[in-house]
Amino acid sequence: MRYAKTLVMALSVLMLTLAVGAGSASATKLCSVPATGACPTANVYPSGTNIAIKLTGSLAATTSGGFPTPLHTCQSSTANLRSTSSGGASGTNVALNLTSLTFGSCSSVNPSGCGPTWPVTGLPTAGTVSWTAGTNGTLSVAWPTYTITCTIIGVPYVCPWGPPASITANVTGGAPVQAKLTNQTVPASPGGVGCGTSMTINATYVAQSVSGSPTAVYVTQS
Repeated sequence: MRYAKTLVMALSVLMLTLAVGAGSASATKLCSVPATGACPTANVYPSGTNIAIKLTGSLAATTSGGFPTPLHTCQSSTANLRSTSSGGASGTNVALNLTSLTFGSCSSVNPSGCGPTWPVTGLPTAGTVSWTAGTNGTLSVAWPTYTITCTIIGVPYVCPWGPPASITANVTGGAPVQAKLTNQTVPASPGGVGCGTSMTINATYVAQSVSGSPTAVYVTQS
């Protein structure tokens, strides 16, 4: 009898612990002020918010698994993220779509002859923003197809890259908000010849505007 009572008490404690843990699951909102806790209701960015971002510095992309394997750089890139939810409920991230993406002023070495633009198809794609700590978070988004054409010794190599890749960026809340891609791997898409098997991208983007307003975005735990 004593054993049965002890077992019941232990199970009760376990169930209570699980219930508390489930109730405290983090949720995410995008906020216009640097709230360290829940974002004030008046400062929550609603569903339908457009966040226009642009490349700061340069984008570097290395290829592997093929011949040739050029090192690409782009000096210009823009994108637009449109939220499709405001997040909020326990365990709920902010849902969004990547609605535009451009790459320009691109070049290559070893060998040269690639670029100068990478046309993009397959938009929009879906993604999420999730809170991590402070006013920061993680952006995860399905990558569309982009095509790089390299003319080497007079022969054009047309190389599509993208699906089924998913890109993850570390988001640093601020004015402007920043999204940093570090060693993100994108596979080669079917149809290319001599293009390699994967591409590794490093780039940092900052906000240009948020639905036409100032560029402050903070990722908060609601």
